[in-house]
Amino acid sequence: MPSWTFALASRWRIAARERFETIASRRATVQRAKGMKRFTWIVLTNCTPGDDEAFNAWYDGVHKADLLRIPGIVGVKRAVLTDVQTMMQGENIVMANAAMIDAKYKYLAIYEIEADDPAPVLQEVVKRAKTPEMLLSPTFAEAYTVLFEDRGD
Repeated sequence: MPSWTFALASRWRIAARERFETIASRRATVQRAKGMKRFTWIVLTNCTPGDDEAFNAWYDGVHKADLLRIPGIVGVKRAVLTDVQTMMQGENIVMANAAMIDAKYKYLAIYEIEADDPAPVLQEVVKRAKTPEMLLSPTFAEAYTVLFEDRGD
């Protein structure tokens, strides 16, 4: 068994134990952070071919909890691409599928960030990546991220 598997299994156990503490802590943080700006961090990802089950187990069981431990990240929601889509064709909106819209990424995560400045939050993500605080699965193939400041409406 590869060494990363043992480390990942260990992180899963730790993440499971800390999950309830993390959720309670984040809810308290949200209540205290009412005056801070809110941001939405969109993360689109793909896994290595054929590794969807292992990728989603790692993402849901380990990675989300690792990110939620970072001060300022207060929530996350994940989704998977569907084949039912829409697109613009001329001036009309028409039905389409994932191939027709050239969808490149299969998975979506939407993170909620509360901070006066989002840069230190994302810098902490970069700092922790590939460390014991945030192990990355070898099934994690690629990602595209973009950050938006919420308009407040």
